Amino acid sequence: MRKACNAVLLVALTACSTTTVGKPLPHAPRAVVSEEPERSEFACSRAITSAPSLSAVVLRGTGQSDACKFLQSRAGALVDDAKIEADIRALHATGLFADVSAVLEDDDDAPPVLAFEVKERPRVGNVAVRGAPEGFDARAVIGATPALCDPVWVRTTRQRLVQKLRDAGYRKAEVGRDVAPSADQVVAVSFTIAPGARIVLGSVRFEGLSTVPAEELRARLGLTPGEPAPEPLIERDTLVVSHALYDHGLVQAEVAMRIEENFLASRLDVVFAVKEGPAYRFGEVKVSGSDLLPRGRYAKHLATLPRGTLFVRAKVVEVVQTVERMHHDAGTDRRVDVRSNLDPKRLTVDLDIHVE
Repeated sequence: MRKACNAVLLVALTACSTTTVGKPLPHAPRAVVSEEPERSEFACSRAITSAPSLSAVVLRGTGQSDACKFLQSRAGALVDDAKIEADIRALHATGLFADVSAVLEDDDDAPPVLAFEVKERPRVGNVAVRGAPEGFDARAVIGATPALCDPVWVRTTRQRLVQKLRDAGYRKAEVGRDVAPSADQVVAVSFTIAPGARIVLGSVRFEGLSTVPAEELRARLGLTPGEPAPEPLIERDTLVVSHALYDHGLVQAEVAMRIEENFLASRLDVVFAVKEGPAYRFGEVKVSGSDLLPRGRYAKHLATLPRGTLFVRAKVVEVVQTVERMHHDAGTDRRVDVRSNLDPKRLTVDLDIHVE
């Protein structure tokens, strides 16, 4: 008599991998060919006992005899649902199998046999790419092909293709995927690209500026008119604008970015809306912490941040890096943090260069 072990449904993966416990799959996954290969059985352990316990633990449906080493279930032991569940997870984690199930074969005249029945993952044959736009190297994005069909690889490869296409200006790109049998235990993987129109940057505009010249900010940007404007670069340039404003004492400035798309013209504009706020100046600047060097060694560097002058973030960063190098050269590596206190009435920034 065959009994399904009392184990839970563990994982259901897409494309070319599913997991069931104690019963056949209701629908075969697309990546598994309908004609099964010859199945093998390995006795992972056999009991030399007449006690009412497992007489054997066997592995069926694979030529991978080494898979037995991943099993906790052992002949001679009582049936343990927790171990069986752990064994199913362990077999699945090897990446070798598309389907794993456990069956308890209980004959009234003999001790039960615990059988793990597996279906090996198919091998990857051909990987095809269709519809890639001119100049887009899809093969470089795909990279190395795994020997066995891995649904995670299929999914993440599709995601990488979509992201790289959008970074190249194809902001509405879509990528379909398909895994189909091509031979006995071999599948063909294909990715179909629908790139859409290529969108490039038209212009970069600033709103709300009164203190800082727009051209000074524009010179710091990585965005270039006529080229694609990938999202990571837009996010990076938003930070660049914020840091540039801080270098003019605008420590409370706010920067909001928006994208204006014109798909008919195949272009987009990036707009940075700025709320400058008041300009701040340096207040008190000091050094604190434990195991400090002689204070005179810090003085000349703190003097580059004179009280009453316009706050410049870049100068603060330079002082912090200098103090860290001083401690490194002295053989006392320390982390240096900046603790700031804004006084909105006096419009000053007090700084504590703290050495930890």
